Amino acid sequence: MRIFDLFEQYDNIEVRKLTRTNVDILRLLDLILDVFHEQYGLDKNEVEEAIHPMSFALGLYHNEELIGAYIFREDDLSFDDLKNHCDIQIDEQEAESLLRGRGIEGVSLAVRSEYKNRGYGKILIEHSKKLNYDYIWGQQLKLLGNLNHWLKRRTHVATYISETSHEVYITVERIN
Repeated sequence: MRIFDLFEQYDNIEVRKLTRTNVDILRLLDLILDVFHEQYGLDKNEVEEAIHPMSFALGLYHNEELIGAYIFREDDLSFDDLKNHCDIQIDEQEAESLLRGRGIEGVSLAVRSEYKNRGYGKILIEHSKKLNYDYIWGQQLKLLGNLNHWLKRRTHVATYISETSHEVYITVERIN
């Protein structure tokens, strides 16, 4: 078994860094499809579109089964872009401070339903803080109703209307 850059084990739970070249990408696609179809009714094309911008992911394994993942896209968030395209929700100085340095977008976080409410999502979130970035940001669709979950650790920085006319929240968390 190949050990990736980021690897730790907790009682038969392993966290591994996955890339597009890894064989586990097919397992990742299956996981995201299962979770997002079950929770949000997304089909395979919508799921593939959701993970398309992936730079890498943290995979959560239980006895070699992929049970969760946090997908990332290497991308800074520019305050000027926010100012030009979004409704800023916080003080401009605070927003600029949050966005200082190197950022990464947390594209998607998923844990199989039979493993939910055991702290496994938190393991992935905690491991994301060990990555070599200054902040993690994300986009949450209002219709998913999960903004309060993200506000436990992030700040709601901006809101915009997507090309598909959905309201989208942008949240940021400083990690370094």
